[in-house]
Amino acid sequence: MLGYYKTHFLTLTKKLRDLEENQENLDLLIEIQFYILERILLTEDKIKQRKNTLKKLKFNLKNKRLSKEGAIKVKKKINLIKYRIPQYQWLLHIWRCFGDGIAFIYLDKWSIKPFLYNDKNPHVKQSAGSIKGKEGLNKELSLILDAKKNGVPSLLNDLTNTIRHGDVCLLGDSDPYVIEVKSSKNQNKRVERQIEAIKNLHDYLENDESNVNRGFPKLKRVELESPEVNYIELINEMFNTVLDKGAIKCSPEPGVHYIAMSTKKSVDLKTLLKGIEQGIAFDLNAIKNDGQWANYYPFILSIRDPKNLYAFLSGDIYLIVIFDIAVMKRLALEKGFLFTVLQDNDYAYKLVNCSKNSDEPEYFKVSRHFALRMAVEFHSLKWFFNERKLRIDPNLFIPTTAENKQ
Repeated sequence: MLGYYKTHFLTLTKKLRDLEENQENLDLLIEIQFYILERILLTEDKIKQRKNTLKKLKFNLKNKRLSKEGAIKVKKKINLIKYRIPQYQWLLHIWRCFGDGIAFIYLDKWSIKPFLYNDKNPHVKQSAGSIKGKEGLNKELSLILDAKKNGVPSLLNDLTNTIRHGDVCLLGDSDPYVIEVKSSKNQNKRVERQIEAIKNLHDYLENDESNVNRGFPKLKRVELESPEVNYIELINEMFNTVLDKGAIKCSPEPGVHYIAMSTKKSVDLKTLLKGIEQGIAFDLNAIKNDGQWANYYPFILSIRDPKNLYAFLSGDIYLIVIFDIAVMKRLALEKGFLFTVLQDNDYAYKLVNCSKNSDEPEYFKVSRHFALRMAVEFHSLKWFFNERKLRIDPNLFIPTTAENKQ
């Protein structure tokens, strides 16, 4: 099905690249949003049509006296539609990935993260419903057009997967500033909760700490001590040649392994995995297909060439990231920590400070969210362990307790 929309994928990718080069081009910013909006509305129509057809077919199968051959044909149609609807729903997610691309061009990626979650608990906020027929859409469109007239870049939040609070996001600063646009002056408890949640998020970004954000008793935002190191450029070099070579493995540093494969050619995976002592693998195609890229730096922006991006979207290129646990243990020990992998729903790794003798060792945990970020944003392991060392100096080590372990 993706092949039918290839031209739209390539066109949107080219427009996003142009916007990256010239963020002051607010006409292009608006043009891209209307393009995405059109694709979403048309896809929503297809889903609605197929759901209506499915309902009619099920009714006919249950209530009409069909011949055996007729019933078989109806069941085949039902199965085909059941197969197609999730494909169109995934397509909606992909169109919104381009909207995410806009957000990440203008905003700091770390500041975007809170807007994916509920403000009162750590769960992902429910995504927006259908845009078509949405009350207040015209006001939202008017607002982004007015913002453009005043030289302020802005974004319809419903065009993204990541910004789930408010209706419009102003992009004039590195932190998101979201606005709730109401079609009437009527106030109710739901509207009050939405406004309160937005206020809490803005307060958190302004003050770098919060007592209410995502339900945590204390949440503090701190700057990285060192510039992020990633291998996005290397990934793009691999993508440029993998379709011809069939398979490529690159290890830019000990413990970090990238394997790119063409799904149209046979590959010797056993040979590609040689030299990895104790690997933990991340299937980036599955993460992309399952919509788990969340609020990480979008693959829409990471994979630079439009044709390579389409090959990744369509499954012609398969990408696996592997971290070697044995190397991670050695890197941690060099910094004075014992490293272990956790079987925990919330946390992936645990680092225990072994530079102090204590009945209750001081430690910190790495969330599964950040562990996945390291893979999909192609982080350096050396940078990660250096950053953890700078962040948690043994002389300033704060023990993990029931109060501050979050």
